[in-house]
Amino acid sequence: MPQIPKRIFEQMFVKVESAVCKTTAFVEVWDSKGSSTGNASVWALDLTLQQGWGARMLGDRDEKIVVGHYVSREFSKPKDPMTVEIKDRSVRRNSEWNKVVIPRLFPCPAHWRQACTFVL
Repeated sequence: MPQIPKRIFEQMFVKVESAVCKTTAFVEVWDSKGSSTGNASVWALDLTLQQGWGARMLGDRDEKIVVGHYVSREFSKPKDPMTVEIKDRSVRRNSEWNKVVIPRLFPCPAHWRQACTFVL
């Protein structure tokens, strides 16, 4: 990751704010139907809504951050899930700051590796 001068880095955080917000858009990743393990399901945040009409109006000014999957004890969507949203209030649309701030605030885990891929 490139080094960012301290004064520029401080300016970014004046213009960009974060919020924890409720979300309802999910896509099912896995469920235990047909197995003897009980009722459980795993859900991922559905980011396709970020590319909808709001994205055409706001560009990438507001972005939801995927911080992991959500687990439900039943086959229904998770109840009261929260996610992190980064908002650039210095522009009306198409943030330049989000591309820099998000990797700094939410870097990939150091020892992360993908164990498998599901094709649905």
